[in-house]
Order: sequence, then C-alpha cells, then structure tokens
Amino acid sequence: MIGQLAVTNEFSWSVCRAGHRVVDCPSNEAQSEIEGERLAQANKLWVRPMESPKLLRQKLLRYYPLRNPAIFRMFADVGPDHQSILNFANRFGLLTDAVSGESLAFWQEQISDMRSLVDLWEKATSLCSDLEKASRVVKSMEGHEMMAGDTVAHALHFTLDVAVDHFDCLILRVNQRISNVTAALCRNFTDGAEDSVQLQLRPNNLLQAMWLQFGQAIAANKSFRKCQCGTWFEISRKVARSDKIFCTEACKARAYRQRLAGRTEGATAGENRET
Repeated sequence: MIGQLAVTNEFSWSVCRAGHRVVDCPSNEAQSEIEGERLAQANKLWVRPMESPKLLRQKLLRYYPLRNPAIFRMFADVGPDHQSILNFANRFGLLTDAVSGESLAFWQEQISDMRSLVDLWEKATSLCSDLEKASRVVKSMEGHEMMAGDTVAHALHFTLDVAVDHFDCLILRVNQRISNVTAALCRNFTDGAEDSVQLQLRPNNLLQAMWLQFGQAIAANKSFRKCQCGTWFEISRKVARSDKIFCTEACKARAYRQRLAGRTEGATAGENRET
C-alpha cells in the first residue's frame, strides 16, 4: 500500500556534547563563506563546537530533532546575542554543518527570517479566527439591521483579502526555504499491520528540518503554546488538551512546588510582622 507524502521524524542530527563557542574564524575560510559587507557585519565570528575537529567525531551525539514538535517555534524565539545562540546550539546543534559550524551573522539572519515568518503566520491565523467569529455575527444579523450587517460583511471581505495575502506571502517564502529538500520512497514497518510504502521528505540539515516542520504546522493548521519554562508544545485533540498550560508533568509539578514555596514564604513574613 502506498501512503501519502510525509516529513520523516526519523531525521537525525548531531550535537557536540562538549558544547559550542563563538570564535574568530580564519580570514580565508570566512571570506569563502561571507563576502563584502556581510564579512564586515559578521566580524569574522563563527559558532563552532568546543572540541577540535580531530576529536569531534567522538564527541558528537546523534538525536532526532523532529520528535520535538515545536523546535522551529523555539528557534524563532532565540535572541540575536551570543549566549542565546549558544544555548540553542548546545541543545540542538549547529544549523547546517555539525563540524565546521556557521558564521554568527548567518545564525542571526536565519533566526530573524524564521521569526518574521512565524509572526506573519500568527497574524494570518488570528485574522482567520476573527473571520470565523465575524461570520457568525453576520449570520445572526440576517433579516435584522441590514445596514449594520452590510458594514460587517464589507469588513469581512477586507479581512479575508488581508488574510489571503498573508498566507500567499507565507507559502511563497517557506517554499523557497524547502526547495532543496530531498524526497525518497521508504517502506514503513508497523507491528501487526500491513507494510506500506511512503514518499518521505528528508531534510539535509537542522535548518531545513525546522523549515519543514514549520511548513507542516501551516498545512495542518497546528496550534502551539509556550510553557513557563520556555518550551513550546503543540495543543490539539490528538496531542494535548486545549487548556493545557505545561509542557510536561515535571513542569507542572515544579510550578506547584513554587506556588507552595511562595505561600510558605508569605505566611512566614506575615507571622514575623505580627510578632
């Protein structure tokens, strides 16, 4: 049986267990990657593994980035400063080359790019939500207050045009960033079920994987929420309740302990004032 096109969650990437650092890049290497004004902007700073290339192969840890359902959303939240970028790299690895790394300017550009399109997506989905609510208002006005109903209907058409423009721009720009993704036929082996053949999209690096995941989120109209720990998680009927506010049970328990500690401190302060 042949299945549908899908993004494989089995894509693996490497992260240096020793961490990463921002270093001066040799001028000849920097100039081969960055030219003209970008070279001056980058200031020859690169994000690279802590280990030397000779020892790095032994220090690389393989993992599966797309098993995290919202890694693209976390990437969009990364700040442009050195430490924020290093925090992300230490957790998820480098963007395109796990050994040589990339320029700091490249990181900053990619983060800004992802953030701008995530913002555009949120604006578009918010407009669609407003359209759905306004449509119910127009239906409730049918046969009553036709002038007000006409005004709302006109506003609906305008909002729809803006939402369509946002989505058209979003689709175009995301497609540009996943145009080099590899597609391959693969067999799926499922316990107790019929084997199937599936056409899978296979990213070549972490950056492509995040753009593919973002494209999946747009196509499936997924919703995400940010936990107080900073982790984004998907909310849907299949994945999590719409009222879920913590990414894991551990975070939920931690927040509970913090609330208890706050109440204890408040009670102790009150007792001290009474005495």
